[in-house]
Amino acid sequence: MSAETELNPRQRLAKLRAELRQLEAAEKRRNARAHETRRRILIGAAIMHKINAGEWPRDKLLAMMDGYLTRDADRALFDLPRKAGQVKARKPANHAPQKAAAVATSSSALERPTWADGSDRMPDESEADYILRKHIEGPPQGWA
Repeated sequence: MSAETELNPRQRLAKLRAELRQLEAAEKRRNARAHETRRRILIGAAIMHKINAGEWPRDKLLAMMDGYLTRDADRALFDLPRKAGQVKARKPANHAPQKAAAVATSSSALERPTWADGSDRMPDESEADYILRKHIEGPPQGWA
């Protein structure tokens, strides 16, 4: 006999309730993380809108990103130099290089990456927001 069948009905109910609480807590954590990710995307979209509308200087964004970004791959998205004194991390063999965003010059806006076909664009998402999200997310797994 298994341990589960040896439990009386009250013990089984208590065990199932505990499992339900664990599942609900995990779902709550996933939802909180998804909401935080969406907030970050929207903040980035708002900043990009201000930059593209000429309401916020592009050099201010680059100065802020230069002080914030530490990973070489992230810095490359903005054409920023590597941080001094950092050891370059080894890339996995299956890692495809990402294309740098066209953010570095003051007259250019982000362009839609070649691997982004728009099939996953959200109904309420503008084209600019979609492009920004694709630059943040990077290419899909296995894209070469």
